[in-house]
Amino acid sequence: MNNELREIIDGADVETLKIIERNSVDGPLKDVLRRKITRVSGRYCTTCTNKIDPFSNSFTLHFGKDDFKKQAHFCALDCLEFFMASLKSMNEASNKKN
Repeated sequence: MNNELREIIDGADVETLKIIERNSVDGPLKDVLRRKITRVSGRYCTTCTNKIDPFSNSFTLHFGKDDFKKQAHFCALDCLEFFMASLKSMNEASNKKN
């Protein structure tokens, strides 16, 4: 992508990005805009519900069946580990029932 266009996208606020995305045709530009809007508009940690800074180190877990993938976002490793431990215990409980 053109560096000038990337600078414009990086400098724009969320509302401007949404307007551009709504008016653009499908393609690479629309994908870039969607990723930027998602990153800037904010995510929250699945475990502790703290807002995740889009420019800090954070973690995203993709899980689920191939036809229905889910995402969970975490602000730190301890939140990710707690979530994984919870998933493991839920899976073990489910297996004991069967």
